[in-house]
Parts: sequence; structure tokens; C-alpha cells
Amino acid sequence: MSWQGIKNWKYTFAGIVFITDETSIREITSWVLPAFGFDVPLVHITEGMHREHTDAVRALQDKSLWTSHTVIVVDQSGSMRKTDVEGGATRSDAVWITLALTWVQDEILAGTRTSTDVLSVVSVRNNSELIVDTEPVDWLLFNKLIAFLRTSMPGEHDNYVQAINLAEKCLMRNTVGSCALALLFFSDGKPSDKYKKLPTATKMHLELYEESEKRAMLIEALDDAREEEIAGRIGALASRFGRRLTVGNIGFAAPSEEFSTLQAMTDACAAYQCQASFHKPTLTAQSLHSILTGLYRSFFHANEYKNRAHRHRWFEAKNGSRRSARVAIPGD
Repeated sequence: MSWQGIKNWKYTFAGIVFITDETSIREITSWVLPAFGFDVPLVHITEGMHREHTDAVRALQDKSLWTSHTVIVVDQSGSMRKTDVEGGATRSDAVWITLALTWVQDEILAGTRTSTDVLSVVSVRNNSELIVDTEPVDWLLFNKLIAFLRTSMPGEHDNYVQAINLAEKCLMRNTVGSCALALLFFSDGKPSDKYKKLPTATKMHLELYEESEKRAMLIEALDDAREEEIAGRIGALASRFGRRLTVGNIGFAAPSEEFSTLQAMTDACAAYQCQASFHKPTLTAQSLHSILTGLYRSFFHANEYKNRAHRHRWFEAKNGSRRSARVAIPGD
């Protein structure tokens, strides 16, 4: 075979593809096969499931029927290909499988999420992309997330501001006050957003140092300015929703990785009374599962009355009833 016009050899071993030169001695590049380390079967979708999905999509055009809308932002930069997750899986695969099992499958089986709950997913790259667009939580969505486990190929960089802008557009799809909102942000390191402008005061401060010291200080100052801009941007998003919005920022990387930007984002959201939290799981699917389960329980219990009231209205709408039934309020 040839790669970039160069004659070479391709080998696959232990879930990793290796490309070598024509001597089979020097490695040119390598990558991990998608979903290596995990084996999750797709759910068989019956005709009845397809009909229910179609009915749900049609019904959700009435935004007053939405129980909740969760927007999930997933880092798909090159570092998410690292195979340092327990069992030899990539960081990206661990995120996809845990989202599918925790935020979809477990809640469907528990009856705490139905097709009145809506989910969107933003893939963070050089140019962020909306890869799940306000879809009802059902087994078709589960299969779609599992498909990302098998097909997603992390690469390029992760630009936070663009991803936050896209997440805000998703959240603004439904401004009905009774729709509970959640934003989950997964990353494994520092953002790649370029920030080239410095405040005048910072420039004047740098002039006090020798040239040999300026480069390191300039990089640090640019990082600080970028962090401030990103925190300000997500703070502006949080200010639109306040207490309606639950935010979970998850730093998924080696213990030595620092997540000052995610922490600054969390503080910015909390300043507007969002239920905001930062988490740093270990590099295991079990640790990530535990954190996501806790986040969902907090989100569900904070909106428990809304959930029951909306499920009642969904049942009424689905069955064509015109009855005006009263939902019991605890302590009423």
C-alpha cells in the first residue's frame, strides 16, 4: 500500500494500526481502532420503537411538552485518542460508552427519562459540530451514541468558545421556563483557542523583565487572558438561564493534568446561581460512570416536580385526552 505517496506496510496488533516504511522497520504513524477495549451491542430497534420515535419527534414540536434538554459538549481533539483508560480504551471511547449507558440506558430502564427528555451533542474540534440535534431520549439515541463509540475519530484541536456558542444556540431552542436544562462539558486538557491581545497594563508589566524571561511570562499571560475570555463567555450563557441550568464540567485526563479553565468556567456559572460543579474522575469508565450518575440524580431530583407534571401532560397529549387533570403537589 502507499500512504501520502510513500510505499509502506500496514499492520494491526492489539487494537492498534501501525503504518511503517517500505522496510517494515520505521514506524510512520499509528492509531487505535475505534471501540477497542469495549464491546457494546446495539439494541434491536423494532417497528414499534420506530413508530414511537417518530411520534415523539412530531410531538416535541410543541416545546411545552419538553421535560428537559441536556446539551453535551465532548472534546474530540487529538489527545482524546490516548489509550490510557483502564482496559486499553481511548478517552473518547470511554466518554461515549459512559454517556450511552448512564445518561440514556440506565435512565430509560429506571423510568426517569422518556421521549419527553431531549438531548443534543456538540463535538469539539477546530470547527465544532452539532452531531445530535435535539433528539428524544430513547433506544434510537442509545444506538447513535454507541455508533460514535465505533466511528468517532478524534483529531485536530479543541476550541472552547466556538463550542460554547454552539451549546448556547442549542439551549436557546427551548426557552419555556418549565423545561429543565443541563450542560455537560467534557475535556482532557487546555483549550486551543488562540488569544493574541493583551491588556495594556499587562504589556507594560512585561516590559519590566529581561528578554529571557518575557517569553515564558507572555505565554502565561496569554493563557490567563484566554481563560478569562472563556469563563466570561460561558458566564454570559449562564446569565441567560440562572437556576434553570445545571452545569457539569468534567476533566478526563491523567492525575497530573490541571483544569484551571474548567474550574474557572464552573465558577462563572455558579456566579449566576446555576447548579455548577467540576469533576475530575480517574481514567476508568467506572469512575466516569459514578460521576455522571451523581450528576443525573442531582439534576433529576432538582426538577422532580417538573418531571412528573410534564410526563402527565405528555400522556394526555399522546392519548388525545382533553381532560384537565390536576397533578398532586407534595404538601398541598
